[in-house]
Amino acid sequence: SAFAIDQRGNQRPVAPETWLISTPGANQEWIVASGASANFYASTAGQFTIQAALTWTDGVQSIPLTSSEPLTVIPGVLSEVEIQGVTDYQVTADDSITLDVIARDAYGNVVPASALKWFIHDTSVSNAPGECGQSQDSSEITNVVSSGSWAAGVEGSYVICAIQNGWQDRIDVTVTHGVAVEIWHDAESDELTAGELIDIDLWARDSAGNEFRFAESTWTSPLFVVDDDDTGVYRYQGTVADTHELTYSHNGLDGSWTVTVNYAELDSIVLSLSSQEAEQQATITASARGFDAFGNEVPLSNGAILIAPGHDIQATSVDTWQITLVADGTVAITVADQGKSDEKPLTSVGTLSGFFAAGGPLYYVAAGLIGLVVIALLGVVFALLRRGNSNDYDFDDDDDDYEYDDDDGDDEAPEGPAAGPTTGPVSGPATAPEPEVEESTDDGVTVDEDGTEWWEDEDGTWYFRTPDMDDWEVFEE
Repeated sequence: SAFAIDQRGNQRPVAPETWLISTPGANQEWIVASGASANFYASTAGQFTIQAALTWTDGVQSIPLTSSEPLTVIPGVLSEVEIQGVTDYQVTADDSITLDVIARDAYGNVVPASALKWFIHDTSVSNAPGECGQSQDSSEITNVVSSGSWAAGVEGSYVICAIQNGWQDRIDVTVTHGVAVEIWHDAESDELTAGELIDIDLWARDSAGNEFRFAESTWTSPLFVVDDDDTGVYRYQGTVADTHELTYSHNGLDGSWTVTVNYAELDSIVLSLSSQEAEQQATITASARGFDAFGNEVPLSNGAILIAPGHDIQATSVDTWQITLVADGTVAITVADQGKSDEKPLTSVGTLSGFFAAGGPLYYVAAGLIGLVVIALLGVVFALLRRGNSNDYDFDDDDDDYEYDDDDGDDEAPEGPAAGPTTGPVSGPATAPEPEVEESTDDGVTVDEDGTEWWEDEDGTWYFRTPDMDDWEVFEE
């Protein structure tokens, strides 16, 4: 309202000619004149100066008069809360978010947020409530964010909201794991049979305690990736029987996995002979080695057997044997175990001693019987020869000059020896008979002038017998 005041302090309402907001940038529409007063409709909080101006006249002179009054406009009632920044954050556990809130009245004037409260809600547990903090799954973090920021920390999906006097705002935050500060592995087993598959996961932990799988491409031994989308999950197939140490690394951290691969079931056998040919009664060594399908050596069982037809076998261990050759000829030597087998040819070269050894005692008995038969036959022959000599040539030493007549049929000529003598003469004629002989018989026996009898067999061997000899002897010059 405007008043005019005289020198004595009397005042009366006057209608200013103009009302003005002298503050720079002010909207003059905020002041509306109404006679001796004006209405000020401020919508922006701040310091303003209102000025009224008029020209006073007393009929004699006109005097311009002005008056101004400072005015402070304060914010109105809270009607909006706004969290500054984006509404959807993607951060790691190692990050933090700056939380800045502006509270405003209906005209946008900033209202002090001294009564503002902050809440966080884990959406993996339940959906965020309509009103901030109105859920048992929500947690107040006003004190945590008093410094103006929130440290992410635990992985998850969250809603962070700010509320004052029922006015609220919210943001969505997704937190993933941070940088690994520790790594390890989780294997299905540390021991397997060659050819088997086992799963192994690589794990890491960040500074906030979040555990997560990580991919590793620098294994010292190749591993199968189970699923490209399932990071850190591998499958290992060991084929070489041994103890292996596999190393891995991540973010400058190193780890290792020690795994033992055992041989698989017996798949094949390899038979070896120290020699594949030897004489009878010789001894050779047979050895066998077992292998699985991946080439790993597999010990043979106690049930391993060696088959060597016709020969003697002596086991020295579960996979080694001594073979003594008995029969002659070539046979297949076979080793077998757990349904697997292998064979090699073995040739035994026959010998005389080996022949008898192969026959055993019966061969020696048979040889003895044959010897007795031969001796008996020789005895019969000698007996026949002696008897023939006694019957056909029975005369005295005085009859040395007796001459046989070819025409005399009373005395038959000697038949000659049935078999040649077994030993040569101690002494005999110096020469074989000359063509002239004194007597000759039909059986080829001739007698020389000394009375010595001569006979030649079909092979041209000469035999002789002097008058004082009972048996024939071979003539040797």
